[in-house]
Order: sequence, then C-alpha cells, then structure tokens
Amino acid sequence: HTTRRGLVRGLLVQTAAVSGEVMVVLSTVAELPDRMAYVRAMREALPGLVSLILSIQPRHTPEVLGRLHLLWGRLYIEEEIDGIHLRLFARPSIPPTPRATPAWLEAIAGALAAGGGDVILDAACEDGLVPVWLARRTGRVIGIAPDREAMHRAWEHARLNGVDNCLFYTRNPARITAKLVERGERIDAALLTSRRAPAPPALFAALVE
Repeated sequence: HTTRRGLVRGLLVQTAAVSGEVMVVLSTVAELPDRMAYVRAMREALPGLVSLILSIQPRHTPEVLGRLHLLWGRLYIEEEIDGIHLRLFARPSIPPTPRATPAWLEAIAGALAAGGGDVILDAACEDGLVPVWLARRTGRVIGIAPDREAMHRAWEHARLNGVDNCLFYTRNPARITAKLVERGERIDAALLTSRRAPAPPALFAALVE
C-alpha cells in the first residue's frame, strides 16, 4: 500500500570509472529536516564522495530532478574517457556506460567518415564530449549545445583537453546552421542525433542548401 507521505523520491549515484569519485543526488519532495546531519552521514558512509546534491522536486511532476542545491563538495565528478578529461554533472550528458563509450565514439567517427581536414557539425553536442573527441581526428568541429550552461561546459572541456579547433554555439541548430552556410562555412559531415528530440526538417534543409 502506498501512502504518498514519504520524503524521498529517489537517490541517484554516479561513480567515475577512472578517478573513483562519487556523486550522490538525493531527490525529495520537501526540504530535509537536518541537512548537516545528512551530509555527515553520507561522508562517513562513502569515502570516495566528492559531490553531494539535493534536488527538491514536488510530487506532481514526473521528473526526478528539480532545482539542484549543492550540499557539500563540488557540482561535478572528474572522469576520463578514451583520453578525454571530463566533468560529469548531475544531469548526465553522456551514455551511462563510460567503459563502453569509446566504442560508441568510434562508431560515430566511422559513420561520419571524416578526414583530417574536414569540418564536422554536431547539432546536439550536449557538454562537448563528441566534438572534443572528434577534434583529434579532423580539421575542425562545430558543436551546437542545447542551452548556455551546456555550451559553457563544452568550452571548458575543450580548454581542459587543450583543444583549439572546436567552436560552440547554443540553441536552435537549424537557424545556426543556416547562418553558417550563408557565411560560406563548409560542412563536410554532420551528426544530428539527439537524446532530447529528433532533428527538425529545417536542419536538414539548411544542410542541403
């Protein structure tokens, strides 16, 4: 029997495969009675903990994560995937299997079949993992992030990895792509896959002009 009177909606845990760092996100329907007691208990229970976050989300929404509040540590954990240094945040931007991600990246590179001097467009680059990884294999990569926060993280990932042949924009991939084409930007291959929404017809139209 469900009473619907509980406080906790869920507990999300991320562990970095390489660094071993741990992030815990507690999702609740209301404020914690004693934040500091919870922080102390979690720090004692998890030696690798570097990020402890609270998400207060009312029960009427299906989303587990609401507004995030940092209780202790930092907002991300450090990870390395196929030689790329990454910062993983509470809302995941990469596949949930870091050890299999290199094979996923190789499959993307194989499908694009881009050469060393080509320009690649990633129309849904999230936090920049794919563009930063592809930048080692091609001339230049243009990434379009879903929002400003993701764009700033993409730029930061490029900086952390010493990558200077990536360029990032945010929002409305179709409009940005159309403007790039109008300016005479050459796009040799494009990655249109997104976990959020399918590519709009206007994006395809901008690419074939």
